[in-house]
Amino acid sequence: MKTDRHFFSAMTMYFLIVCCFGFIPSTADPNMKWPLSTVLHGIITSMWMILLVVQTSLIRTSNVKLHKTLGMAGFLLVLLMIPSAYFLARHIVLVGSREIGLGGMDFTSIVLICIILTIGLLLRKKPNTHKRLMLLGSMWFLGAAWARIFRRFFMYESSAVLNIGIVLVPVILILVYDLFTRRKVFVITILVPILFLFAVLSTTKFWQTPDGNALLTKVFQLK
Repeated sequence: MKTDRHFFSAMTMYFLIVCCFGFIPSTADPNMKWPLSTVLHGIITSMWMILLVVQTSLIRTSNVKLHKTLGMAGFLLVLLMIPSAYFLARHIVLVGSREIGLGGMDFTSIVLICIILTIGLLLRKKPNTHKRLMLLGSMWFLGAAWARIFRRFFMYESSAVLNIGIVLVPVILILVYDLFTRRKVFVITILVPILFLFAVLSTTKFWQTPDGNALLTKVFQLK
């Protein structure tokens, strides 16, 4: 559908704008000294968000050949996200910025995001599924961006519930869009966020147990 091109392009632009407002002010602060793990993770996720905008723009302008070529870069970025997230989570636990259980949650979340994005990339020959999975995976990066936006611009420390609620806004928009344009909804639009949240909450509960802490100590090589 022609309207898909404009809708998905607008959604990825929204993602990029939120990430820019969330992360650029702090990364541009000359008083902040960022560790290499944070810098690399920021570069990789930023490149992913930019690639999303470029890819939807290419489809909107019917440049399908270049879209497919750049899609290979998507696989590489998703692959790089996992080690970058590992070293970032390990660092924030080592310096005491997060307790070990929450560091495990951060790393698990990125792994789950990468699984969603990888499935989406593998299903690129099924465009309706492919483009929805790209959004449903990428939207979880907005949680950290929104938390920083609330903290910097509104002097408010947002709660986990508020962050999740805002991150789920794209799901609502996709559902409304599909209902108006197709008179139906795609099951994955509802199923993927539910499974993601269930997996994150379940693993986080485990990571915060003594056994989970012990496993993370080995995974993050803390001793």
